[in-house]
Amino acid sequence: MSARFITSLTLGTVLTVGALASGEALLRRHDWRYYRGAPHRVMWSLQRDREMARADDPYQFHAHQLWAPRPGARLVWTESERFNADGYRGPLLPVERPPRTLRLVALGGAAALGVGVANEDTFAALTARFVSARSIPCESMNLGVENFSLRQSLERYRDLARPYRPHIVVAAVSARTSYSPAPGGITDDELIEATRPLDRVHLAHPPSVKDGLRLVQGFHWLRDALGGPYWEDRDFQFHLRRLEPSSRSLDWPGIRRVPMNDFYGSLSLLLQETRQDGAHLVLLVLPTPATERVPPIQRAYDRAALDFGEREQLLVLDERNPHILGLNTDLVSTDVYGADRYPTACGHEAIATALSEIIVRGISAKNAQLENRRESAPKDR
Repeated sequence: MSARFITSLTLGTVLTVGALASGEALLRRHDWRYYRGAPHRVMWSLQRDREMARADDPYQFHAHQLWAPRPGARLVWTESERFNADGYRGPLLPVERPPRTLRLVALGGAAALGVGVANEDTFAALTARFVSARSIPCESMNLGVENFSLRQSLERYRDLARPYRPHIVVAAVSARTSYSPAPGGITDDELIEATRPLDRVHLAHPPSVKDGLRLVQGFHWLRDALGGPYWEDRDFQFHLRRLEPSSRSLDWPGIRRVPMNDFYGSLSLLLQETRQDGAHLVLLVLPTPATERVPPIQRAYDRAALDFGEREQLLVLDERNPHILGLNTDLVSTDVYGADRYPTACGHEAIATALSEIIVRGISAKNAQLENRRESAPKDR
């Protein structure tokens, strides 16, 4: 083999490697990625799915709940607060209930989690404090998660709350997250049922778990662009974006995260399972801020929750409660995540005041009934 050939081969190899390295660097500099079939496999959103794939994100993918707090992750709106080792907000509670202690669980989205306020100012923590001061010792578990739908809250109750045997379960009904468009054209229930039997996140979900060489992704893109799948994905995503602006109408033809049947079914299952576990279910339906216009679809979902509560004779906290009524001026009008409405610190205090009054009144009535039974019981001679 001649020296000239070896020199040419070496030079060609160096140029090829250099071109590939330059191409990889250019694609990374512009943050270009290609995930095959990504529009069909979205859980939260394309952007949030990619962020959750990183170890420093406060949330992670979950086989049952789609996503859940990452244990030990810092809550970004606080200075140093973190999710506890079991992945919920507040102190870590023992599974076994302390004797003569009331245990309360809060479910829901950003409103229950307390986005923007310290843990001690959330309605879950305040309610426990108010009840403890006025009646019996009370402790709370804050199981709220940002952008959670009612269907996801049902799974969170099953996964986390049930072993702790709570006495009271407060479900902050997140209508906005439930009626919002399904980001991948698949309902929350369908996504959950696709992953739950495996007890792990399916390899096809989400599209952002693996992030290899951008050049390899580029070859996949070229193949799909020539073969057709890339354009099918583009059409699918375009169709979703075209429908999204009209999603607040009642006759919207798109797919919602939790269609009305699933919404009502989730309420029914949550009530059935809390009753089987010996807990009392309380529905919290927050009013819309006065600065916002209530879309027809939200009225329909809120009405469904209220009708369900009245039919099942549940405790329902909504704008008919004088404490909750004041929230329509205290609520933050814009949710930075665009997925839920959430109260300010004053709003959490108002919710806790209303909730604790109901709980204390119920405890007093029960104690009175027990006392009457003792007095009416025949006495030993």
